[in-house]
Amino acid sequence: VFLPPTAYYIPNFLTEEKEKDLLQNIYAVNSQQWHRLSNRRLQRWGGNPNDKLMFEEKLPTWLSGQNLGLNDLHTFPGNRSINHVLINEYEVNQGINSHKDGPVYFPMVFILSLESTVMLNFTLCEKDEDYVEQCPYIRSFSVIAEPRSLLVFTEDIYHYYMHGIEECEKYEINDDMVIANAGLLHNKELAETGHVIERSKRVSLTCRCVRKVAKKNLF
Repeated sequence: VFLPPTAYYIPNFLTEEKEKDLLQNIYAVNSQQWHRLSNRRLQRWGGNPNDKLMFEEKLPTWLSGQNLGLNDLHTFPGNRSINHVLINEYEVNQGINSHKDGPVYFPMVFILSLESTVMLNFTLCEKDEDYVEQCPYIRSFSVIAEPRSLLVFTEDIYHYYMHGIEECEKYEINDDMVIANAGLLHNKELAETGHVIERSKRVSLTCRCVRKVAKKNLF
């Protein structure tokens, strides 16, 4: 089993030093920057997009596409870089419901993982009936995201698959699991049957580019 061709996994995309620097910046911000949700807490950078547009706020330098190394991988139409970053902090037994990111963004997302390993589950959205009938890829699969790794997905996986993180304390790997990036992992043992991945606190950076933006404080 392999990742569909519109999803990419890069282990050790970040150095340990870069991970340390990012974490220092994340936890150095004003406490009011954190928003507590029922199953995690998050920081929102770049603005708060709605269905139509986002009033853009410049990203801090440490979250720029250049500093994160993302500009070397991809730029968006008009030579644009990422302009929106969500920083999620997950404690043990926390996750996020399956969802799609929607049309407000260009159809590409970069997910950087810090501190610990997590499993993301992807499932074909049955509501997209026309696509479901002719989908050339596996209907559901999982991705193990190691610390300092980068997960990218775009096109079909972005538009037609839901993704989420199960609320659990550990992952017990078994033969029923379809781990699509098993061959790409830095630590191949993580995907072996019988292996147990104990969860601990994880921080993720979800980096995207909002299609339509307006400058804040125009008047």
